[in-house]
Amino acid sequence: MAEYRPRAEGADPATRRRELSWRRKLVLGLLPATALFGGTELVLRLMGVPEAKYLAERFEFPPKSKFGGGYVPDEAAFWRLRPGHNELWGSYKVAYSHEWMGKKVSAEEKLKRGENFPDKDYYAAVRWEINQRGHRGPLPRAGRKIVLFMGSSVTFGWGVRHRDCFVGLIRSKLDADNETWDVVNAGVPNYTSYQSLATMRELVRRWRPKIIVFECGINGGLPSSGARDSEFAMADRGVVPSSVIRSSNTLLALQQLFRGSSLSKTPAVEPGKKRFFRTRLYDPKTSRVTKAEFYQNLETVEELAGSVGASVFFLFPGLYNEYGKQRLRKSANVTHDREVDMCAVLGDLANGDFTPFFVPYDEAHLSRRGHA
Repeated sequence: MAEYRPRAEGADPATRRRELSWRRKLVLGLLPATALFGGTELVLRLMGVPEAKYLAERFEFPPKSKFGGGYVPDEAAFWRLRPGHNELWGSYKVAYSHEWMGKKVSAEEKLKRGENFPDKDYYAAVRWEINQRGHRGPLPRAGRKIVLFMGSSVTFGWGVRHRDCFVGLIRSKLDADNETWDVVNAGVPNYTSYQSLATMRELVRRWRPKIIVFECGINGGLPSSGARDSEFAMADRGVVPSSVIRSSNTLLALQQLFRGSSLSKTPAVEPGKKRFFRTRLYDPKTSRVTKAEFYQNLETVEELAGSVGASVFFLFPGLYNEYGKQRLRKSANVTHDREVDMCAVLGDLANGDFTPFFVPYDEAHLSRRGHA
């Protein structure tokens, strides 16, 4: 007589049919949602919506022609410099912002200015000079104490050779005086205080600097493409990896729609108060960094510097001729007790004429003479 063996749990044909039916329903139920998401993603990609995969690309920065050339994506700071990149620079303006925004310069005039660009031979030979660590200029020598320069294109040395920008000049000065110190130029074009701080968290561990110079103020007042820097970088909030958001046009568009709609409704210029960010593009409703975030970022920089025993100084660069008025104004309406006042230094030297101290037709970037 055959030995009786109880049926294994879940082995009943009816039970198996119920399990398969439940799974089938789940799969069939997800198919429409998957098809809808995939179809939406495809349509948005074909249409190029949203146009900006990165915050400032709406204003052509990082420029599409350079992304994949001078820049690579970065999880924490959205983009960073490509290690070893050394092509010719070639990114120069031929009209001030107030001119092109008011369409006061014709195409013929722009062409003429390009052909007669001041000091053209020098500017035509400038290169990116990105070292293998992803910073501009030479690598620091082993065994030396580090001065770490954080910031935007002003620190990077937009438009001039690295040896001619203030970081390169300080390096030469230190070499002439002793063999104890060296510099790291961690400036990246169009970085805000948020991005520089995000990068600084890594670099203070890598370089263990003794002195940090943190430059910021210009780019925080530029418009975002729908969400502020801090809102865009959702990985910092532990919500969802920001790489997932940035890889999907659909998710990015939804984030910009819902998160962007909650931005401040504060007017660009509050009654009786001056603009916080001095750029003419500044509007608190859309700025990449809020006034409150800017101050918080400065406090965090000080705390981070203190955690490695580094002294920290701040540089808030100036804007020249931003409104069509030939005057120099600090890019952010802020002072700090550890500030290096670039505008005051230039004011003492310029005697009212700041034009030679800036790259031609450029409100923000210093010329060789300005850096010196």
